[in-house]
Amino acid sequence: MYKAWKKFKAHHKLAISLIILSGIICFWRGLFGLLELFLYPGNKLISYSLSLLIGVIVLSFTHYSIEKIV
Repeated sequence: MYKAWKKFKAHHKLAISLIILSGIICFWRGLFGLLELFLYPGNKLISYSLSLLIGVIVLSFTHYSIEKIV
């Protein structure tokens, strides 16, 4: 994959990077929208707190598994 990436010219790399960035932003926007709709929609404090807790748990488990792999 890296060899294929090196063959692109600078303006192609920029265009592909912008497309990927747009996809990432759309993904997170959709995820946040779904969390606002379904995760305690009437109480923002509980919703945000629970989202933060879930995020910390996922990140801590992911970090642990990456350390174990490397």
